Amino acid sequence: MDNDTQKWARLAGLNSDPVRAEFYRSEEFFKLERDRVFARSWLIMGRQEELPKPHSFIVKEIEICAVSVLITRAADGKIRAFHNVCSHRGNQVVVEREGCRPILSCRYHGWSYASDGTLRGVPDEQCFSEFDKSANSLAPIATEVWNGWIFINLQREPSVSRKDFLGDMGPFLDSIEYPNAATPVIVEAPLQCN
Repeated sequence: MDNDTQKWARLAGLNSDPVRAEFYRSEEFFKLERDRVFARSWLIMGRQEELPKPHSFIVKEIEICAVSVLITRAADGKIRAFHNVCSHRGNQVVVEREGCRPILSCRYHGWSYASDGTLRGVPDEQCFSEFDKSANSLAPIATEVWNGWIFINLQREPSVSRKDFLGDMGPFLDSIEYPNAATPVIVEAPLQCN
C-alpha cells in the first residue's frame, strides 16, 4: 500500500490489515451491509435518458434489500421513484422492466396509478367506506437527478443529502461528460457473495 493510501485509510479509521474472507460470505455481515449501507445510501438507478418522454417508466430490482423500484417520468417531466407495490394488497404494480403509458394498473384488483404515483382508479370504489384516494398513492422513494444520473435513497427521510453523500467525489464526477448516455451498455453478473 502506498503512502497516500495508508494516509487515507488512517483518516477513515481503517487499518491496512487484509480483509477477512468471512466478510464476503457471512449472513450476519450481509444483513449489516444491507441495513447500514444499501438501505441508507444514495444508489444510482440509471440515467434520465432511460425515461425519454412523459409516462416512461423503468423498474429496478434492488435484490440486497428485496425492493422493487418503479421509476417514472410523469406528465410534468419530473422523474420520481416509488415502491413498486400496490397500496391495496401489496401486489407488484408493474411487471415489465420498462415501458411508456400514462396509467399503471395492478393486475390483481385493477387499482390504477398515474405516472406521478397518484391513485387514479379503484374498481367498486363506492364499496369502500370513507375512502381517501390521496392516502393510497404509491409509496414514494427519495429521488434526485444529478448530472443526468437518477439517485434514490430508501430511507423515508434520508439521513444524508445526495451532495454530502458524494462528498469530494461530487466535484470530480461533475466534470465528466457522458456522450453515449442515451445508449448505455448494461452488464449484469449475479454473484453468490456479499
